[in-house]
Amino acid sequence: MLGQSQSIAFVVRAHAAGRSSPLTSGHRRITIGSMSGAVAQPIGRRSFLVRAGRRVLGVAVLGLAACEMNDEGGEPVTDPRYSLGLPTPDLLARATLAAPSGVDDGSEGAGYWEASPDASKTWDLRNFTASGHFDCDATSPDTYPSGRYNSPISPTNHQKNSRPVRLGYTTPATHPAIIGGKVTGDQSAALGWTDLKHGSYIQGLIDDGMDPDLAYDQIIGNENMDGDPRVYFASGSWAVVDGIRCYNTWDGFGVYGSGTRTATGTVYIRNSWFLKNRDDCIENDEQRQLHLFDCLFEDAHSLLSTRANDETGSPVAANTQTVEHCVVKLIPGPGGHKKPSNVRTSGYIYKMQTNSPYLVMRNTIISMVGDFNSSVGPMLPERSGDLYENVTICWLGAGDYPGNTPGGVSVHTGASAQTLMDDALTLWKARHGVTDFDTVDMTRMLAPYGF
Repeated sequence: MLGQSQSIAFVVRAHAAGRSSPLTSGHRRITIGSMSGAVAQPIGRRSFLVRAGRRVLGVAVLGLAACEMNDEGGEPVTDPRYSLGLPTPDLLARATLAAPSGVDDGSEGAGYWEASPDASKTWDLRNFTASGHFDCDATSPDTYPSGRYNSPISPTNHQKNSRPVRLGYTTPATHPAIIGGKVTGDQSAALGWTDLKHGSYIQGLIDDGMDPDLAYDQIIGNENMDGDPRVYFASGSWAVVDGIRCYNTWDGFGVYGSGTRTATGTVYIRNSWFLKNRDDCIENDEQRQLHLFDCLFEDAHSLLSTRANDETGSPVAANTQTVEHCVVKLIPGPGGHKKPSNVRTSGYIYKMQTNSPYLVMRNTIISMVGDFNSSVGPMLPERSGDLYENVTICWLGAGDYPGNTPGGVSVHTGASAQTLMDDALTLWKARHGVTDFDTVDMTRMLAPYGF
């Protein structure tokens, strides 16, 4: 139990009978040390689960206003955005449901694939791990001169497994849902972007001093590694991804359909954790409407890509990309696009083209170090349909922040920026029941404590 000298201030939002507390504009400020019977259970370096008797009051973080619980007791605050598409309990109660368990590493020749799923199907992956490998040398080992593969022996079926989850690739799924699941890549973290994307032969040409444009001319037929866990969903439908965790994959998650920009429909991705993704956390190059809600993108290269093969026309307002209540930590990695492997670069917040959908970003924090892959840097689009509300940029690089600052975006630098990002990471993990990547309370992951 905490004593007076160890008190932690935190906030509980009042929701009883549809009213808010008159204190502090709808928030109730409580000091744990002054509450009889209140205890704080450590759940992280600076975070605590706060209880009074059997009642869970919330999550507190030292120096930070904490998560809120409703006044009735131990359940998280309900937010309708957690139920977009359908609420997760309803998705898990569907008649058409697959619930694999164990580990699928693709050693049988493919990963966890289903070509033409039944309509309204849920994949309950809470007890399932898909293990992949994301290296162009392995996916196409015979395209370039012998000895190209980054291993002394030929790649195994597992090492060719760059799409460890692939659903609806022949007949796109109607109203699919993926709940939970762990997807991992075991290729070396020391390999750079070009090495993984186009192979060690091309990376080696650049490292040996060849002009990068000439080196890229040696790429045969745009041979490249384009791997990720992915879902193809039908036009006019929606898809839900809730509680997936992806570590060291190429793209974090891929959204696909008919292969064109003309398809409609929305994908809702929530409560998901993408860690050390080597390219885009979310690849949505067919530009389907997207809603990212309460997700963590940690140690990532780029956040979101909407670069379609078709560059005609203008942004489609109905396909807006919405990012809400997310934590994004971008870091540089070795050997970026057309760079030597000893040069570290970051990607983009929003990898886009002129017809990319509008970007709407709310209540989101993003940290960057710099060393960008492009001279454009971390630009946020400022077109007529782009919107930013309470977006925080934590600039951790040298000098002034090199990007633009649209209305609704604030920039923090130095020690305060580092503290903001550290606290945001700690709080997201505490709210979602995370101990580490392999140890997660999936009940809490899918129903986190409130903001």
